Amino acid sequence: MIPAAVRPLADVRDQVIADWQQEQRAERAAKKAEEIAARLKQGAKAAAQDVATQAGASFAMTSPFTRDAQSVQGLPAEMVAKLFAAKPNDVVTGNTADAQVVTRLKEVIPADPKAADADLAPVRAAVEQGMQNDLVAEFTNALRDKYPVSIHRQRIDQFFASN
Repeated sequence: MIPAAVRPLADVRDQVIADWQQEQRAERAAKKAEEIAARLKQGAKAAAQDVATQAGASFAMTSPFTRDAQSVQGLPAEMVAKLFAAKPNDVVTGNTADAQVVTRLKEVIPADPKAADADLAPVRAAVEQGMQNDLVAEFTNALRDKYPVSIHRQRIDQFFASN
């Protein structure tokens, strides 16, 4: 058995330098994202593309998306949720594995359930699953109230331990 020990710097020097550089880049990117977000918040009328270009960042506009989208053109699900909690012209920030993301909500387009392309199947399935779960939980609670159950965890553990 070899006791735990700190590896010599000579063995890990390259990795330490690479990690430090990555950390420094991430910190600079986070500061730049904060600056861009502040500029977008100050000038609600400022063109986001101009702000991004002046800061040396890239600009993209997403197509409209729904609340249940997992990832939208590079926006992680966390950012999608934040955007649905925001109001028009609110600035929302976040990050992906390799980038800082600054977004400004342009507009909220109400969903039209009567539209030909409206896909209500996921909503319907989620509601049905929720109702099923509620019914099973209520039935289980009713049975437990009518027929009390005692679980002897120690006995169960003994039974399975001996076999």
